[in-house]
Amino acid sequence: SNDPRFFTANVLDKRFAAFSALSICSTLFTGTALESAFTMKKDWDFMTMTGVIQFMGFCLMNLVLFCNVLASFTSVAQIYLTYRLMTAGPTGFEIASSFYLNPNIAFWRHLSIKSLLLSLPMFLLASAMKMFARIDQEMPGKPAAAVWNGQDTHFMSARIHGVSVLAVGTFVVWTAVSCLIFYVHHKHIAIFQERYEVALSTSSPLLSQVRAMSERGARPDV
Repeated sequence: SNDPRFFTANVLDKRFAAFSALSICSTLFTGTALESAFTMKKDWDFMTMTGVIQFMGFCLMNLVLFCNVLASFTSVAQIYLTYRLMTAGPTGFEIASSFYLNPNIAFWRHLSIKSLLLSLPMFLLASAMKMFARIDQEMPGKPAAAVWNGQDTHFMSARIHGVSVLAVGTFVVWTAVSCLIFYVHHKHIAIFQERYEVALSTSSPLLSQVRAMSERGARPDV
């Protein structure tokens, strides 16, 4: 219990500090996606484009929900279990490190983080589909004798082949922003991988040198 590693910062603390912030985001998105899926109208008409897009938005919102449930569970479970092992005894830090680096644990941790990051643009895209259906259903059609400031009905209330112009415009803008977030995510991951490989390539020779110098039984060069 007097092991100083229990009271000083270590690499696991730094990584779990970032992991904790992601777990808060995943928990908030879980509640938001669940509420959105429950409140979404289920009167789908698969013979219309609006009904198909509305159903696609519902399916995508469910996928966002599942991704964030996985991220929430994985973050909470791994943080708790790792710290539980870290404080289990004199060798707790080594046992916790082996648990953290276990291939199965690492796989689910990486998958949950990727799921959380990808769920953000998916959430925006699902919201775009939901918004499209909501506007198209609630926006009135263009009456034959309707006037707006002495002129015909405003073009935002117009419809093309029965689909609201405002709904299409909103859907296009929201979809474009979700694609932008996908691109930003891809760019971040690409640069991270490139920098990570550079870090490994620069540290490998030094680590090999240290291992070679620390080998027992090596003959002296004098």
